[in-house]
Amino acid sequence: MSKYFDVCPICGVSRFKRVYNGKWSSENFSKCTGCGLILKNPQEDKSETLDRYGDDYYNYEKVNEVNFFNLVKKTMEDYKVFSLIPPGSNVLEIGCATGLFLKYMNANGYSSTGVEVCSGSAEYGRKNYGVNIINSTLEDSGLENGGFSLVHFSHLIEHLNDPVGFLKNVHSLTAPGGYVIVTTPNSSGLFSGFYDEDWRCIVSDHLFLFNKNNLI
Repeated sequence: MSKYFDVCPICGVSRFKRVYNGKWSSENFSKCTGCGLILKNPQEDKSETLDRYGDDYYNYEKVNEVNFFNLVKKTMEDYKVFSLIPPGSNVLEIGCATGLFLKYMNANGYSSTGVEVCSGSAEYGRKNYGVNIINSTLEDSGLENGGFSLVHFSHLIEHLNDPVGFLKNVHSLTAPGGYVIVTTPNSSGLFSGFYDEDWRCIVSDHLFLFNKNNLI
């Protein structure tokens, strides 16, 4: 069953304008006139979203795991993460795919946990890399509140049905003074402005597109 938003889930404004009507008219992308959040409206429910993460997704993640990991590794280096959190700290990656990042953090002296909804990816990571991956959504993972000095998720939040509820869960899991690193497309960035409807981040499985201000 599809869900329709009468008000913006971030700022509460009840006025939207349709965007990307030419190439993407069948997807019904709208933009909040208050905070600028772009969302599909109406959009699928959670069960339909989870159905995406089957065998095809697993094969996609396995084929691209090294490329994706190298991008995440560069983010860790750019932000000098190893200087922010002491060795031995607990690290959580949500949407961890096959677990290469978890393996990397374990090798650098941290205790890593992953959450991944794709059962094939979770099983592959546990079997081949010996990492701790919970095959679950975040809200059903049973993780301990306040247990993680670093929480990381890359190109995940734009796919979620309830990003506000998700971030509340993330907040509860993050230790006092801990860090959360988020990577997601920027709807007010250079590429979105230049390419407009041909921006590669306008795809059917992106339910929300944030800019820096409304994400904060």
